[in-house]
Amino acid sequence: MDGKLWRRLYAIILSLSESKRGPRQQFSDREIVAWFLWAVLNDRPMAWLQSGNHLPAVWKRRRRPSAATLCRRLKTDSVLRLLTHIERFLTRPPVRRLCKSIDGKPLPIGHCSQDCDAGYGRRTKGYRLHVIVDGNHAIYAWSVLADNINEVVVARQLIPQLECGGYLIGDGEYDAAVLHDLAAQNGHQFVAPRAKPGAGFGHRPQSTARKRSCQLLERDRWTDNGFGKSLMAARRQIERFFGNLTAYSGGLTHLPPWVRTLPRVNRWVQAKLAINAVRIQLNTTT
Repeated sequence: MDGKLWRRLYAIILSLSESKRGPRQQFSDREIVAWFLWAVLNDRPMAWLQSGNHLPAVWKRRRRPSAATLCRRLKTDSVLRLLTHIERFLTRPPVRRLCKSIDGKPLPIGHCSQDCDAGYGRRTKGYRLHVIVDGNHAIYAWSVLADNINEVVVARQLIPQLECGGYLIGDGEYDAAVLHDLAAQNGHQFVAPRAKPGAGFGHRPQSTARKRSCQLLERDRWTDNGFGKSLMAARRQIERFFGNLTAYSGGLTHLPPWVRTLPRVNRWVQAKLAINAVRIQLNTTT
């Protein structure tokens, strides 16, 4: 499976990039991205690439960039644009779905780490991956931030990236009037349960979109048609997405010791999302 996955991923890299090198460059952006994705696929650091026993057969006689060269080139704008282009090509939705879900997955690191970009969440120190996905594991928006950043703050950055219309489903952590109004401005009805279902709204003006969410989830048994419950049941799609992203060799579980600071974590997660998208394609076509 790993060999078939890599052949498919490498073919996509070749189709989406050029072999042209810049001035005074020994390796093209295509080669840098390919070497980086090979290391991420095998959960290994850059220095691991210097030994040739694990390389694909077609690469064993090729020049290999040093770890210093890889780290330096991975920070350049051209390489980052190519990596983003590959990731979006693989993860973007081919068809816009009606229901999307939003949630976060912690990416823990050791408590003794001196990483200044990481933050302490509820139980662990590290980062958190925030995504908006549909039932087909297509990604509409995603972001990686420190684990101590509130979900509402991140959702305010992700929701404006949505297009068309539909329903956006979240858990109780996302029940905020500002998110309901923001989703409505982008053509979506945000659906999130309240902490106290059935409670009143008080005397102050309330968000119309939030009231609609409460009506969908808290209608009495005489008028409830089950649509709100079916929406919350559809939220399981994001739990399946996280399970699919982690439950295989090379999946995105914790962050390895050599992936620290936000730029490196962001590149690592982006590569894992692209690799997982290729794996899903293989599983659905074979």
